[in-house]
Amino acid sequence: MARILRFRPKAFEAAPEMLSEEEIRTSLEEVYRSIPATTCSNCGTCCQVTEEERRQGWVTMYPLYVVEYLHIAAYVARHFTPTEREFYQNFREEWPLECPFRDKEKRACVIYPVRPLTCRTYGILNEQRIEQMVAAHSNRIPAIQLERFKRWERHHVCPNVQVVEEDKLDVYMARRIEFWYTKQVEILSVRVDIVGPERRQTFEEITGRPNVLSWTWGGFNALRCSSAEAFVTQFPTYWKKAELAK
Repeated sequence: MARILRFRPKAFEAAPEMLSEEEIRTSLEEVYRSIPATTCSNCGTCCQVTEEERRQGWVTMYPLYVVEYLHIAAYVARHFTPTEREFYQNFREEWPLECPFRDKEKRACVIYPVRPLTCRTYGILNEQRIEQMVAAHSNRIPAIQLERFKRWERHHVCPNVQVVEEDKLDVYMARRIEFWYTKQVEILSVRVDIVGPERRQTFEEITGRPNVLSWTWGGFNALRCSSAEAFVTQFPTYWKKAELAK
């Protein structure tokens, strides 16, 4: 799980060429490849929140960038049964107490091969590594950026996670403190079109914006998987109540 941190939103110009499904897959895999693999106890703590934690701003599988959403959606379409696909595509809860992809019986993630950045990086840095990184870069990186880094990473510390690819740690930490991974996924996200030409005008009228860079699985489903009629009649209310779209 992650906690909402309010940062200044970034403005991105639309890229001239949209990514294909295969380009999305290969581009994300390239970004993910340098992240150290981990193992954990599969306790599921990072996949769920309590009511109190939700009130404090904690969210599961968030932020989910639009390019990652499409990557996961393609995986669901390829590997899941029709009944399973229907369930995941119709999931609309924006801020669930539990990640919809958590299999409680198997204590496993059912989309583990395509899990998003926020899940892949959870627990990699412990308090000691965070402090070491801040000290090592204090003369090079602005204090406000270091503070942002510390706040974010401390919300992702987990004693149950163990790094199994320690040879990747140095590169990972250097990139992490620069928010390199987030930037790469954001760049890819402006090269996909989640809204589509048929809904573009209506979407902009409803939201006052051209796109959504990151959201949750349920939020993106409400935008992408609703019928034409439901999008016109129900999405405006959904959007008005939404809290997590970026």
